[in-house]
Amino acid sequence: MSAEPKRRADPRQLGRLARFVRPYRVHLLVGILATAVSSGLSLLVPQFFGRFFDAFVAGQGFEQLNRVVVVILALFVVQSAFNFARTYLISLVGEGVVADLRCALYDHLIFLPLAFFETRKTGELTSRLTSDVAVVQGAVSQALVQVVSQGVLLLGSVVLLFVTNFRLTLLMLAVVPVVVVGSAFFGRQLRRISTRFQDAVAAANARAEEALVGVRVVKSFTAEGLESARYGEQVRLSYRIALRRAVYRSLFIAGITLAMFSAISVVIWYGGRLVVAEALTPGSLVTFLLYTFFVAGAVGAMTGLYGQFQEALGASARIFELLDEPGDPRGEADRET
Repeated sequence: MSAEPKRRADPRQLGRLARFVRPYRVHLLVGILATAVSSGLSLLVPQFFGRFFDAFVAGQGFEQLNRVVVVILALFVVQSAFNFARTYLISLVGEGVVADLRCALYDHLIFLPLAFFETRKTGELTSRLTSDVAVVQGAVSQALVQVVSQGVLLLGSVVLLFVTNFRLTLLMLAVVPVVVVGSAFFGRQLRRISTRFQDAVAAANARAEEALVGVRVVKSFTAEGLESARYGEQVRLSYRIALRRAVYRSLFIAGITLAMFSAISVVIWYGGRLVVAEALTPGSLVTFLLYTFFVAGAVGAMTGLYGQFQEALGASARIFELLDEPGDPRGEADRET
């Protein structure tokens, strides 16, 4: 496809997207702060669960158990307030950015010269306004929260794992190189396949738009069956590409999950031996396992976000391709007046 080089995903597109974020930067910063605080509070939970378990094993009585449970419940109440703030504020930013991006794209398209529309199908352009912008919306309004949240959980958990037990942490982190290599390989494949999928959806929309706009001509030539077959062919093509993307996603997630839970199984085995040898308390092992699950969950979430990030880069490339089209000088003059 000749247009492919122009649509190559470039991380610098994030800088262009950042310009649409500027009007909402205060909401974004407060939302990120609320996300960091909420995730930081989550890091305290394993500490209290470890103390609860040690108190239970040591038989320290109901007073100590009740105190730990009350602290945990209070922690959850405070965390829920920050969760509300982060979800609302980041959603506000995401919806606002996408609305501004969609308006900017339409405002640019409507002033392009007629020669541009003679070479592009209407359905393809509407697909850019809907499907591609929706992909970017998912990255801005959902992925951003998860990146901050899971990033705090991941880094904080790794630090606290080293504090809890250095040897167990090194054992658990042995799987990290596998995750990094897998992410790099599957990320490139997902980006390429996602770009092809969005192109196929755009082609199907263009076919449908063309037939529906000229439906009188279609019916006058009794070409309904032909148009239906053409549209079905485009949809089936996008379906096959979507299935291929699903295969890569599934292999990616399954492989990362297997690697992480294999590491957790080894940690349970080795940690159990340390507890039996009285080199580690049962509560510390519980705390370590909870942080290990935090790490596994964060890595799993990050891998999914990486795929979503690659898809958003491909979609934004197509959006900015249209925004970079030179406008009609007469139209630009009319817009300024």
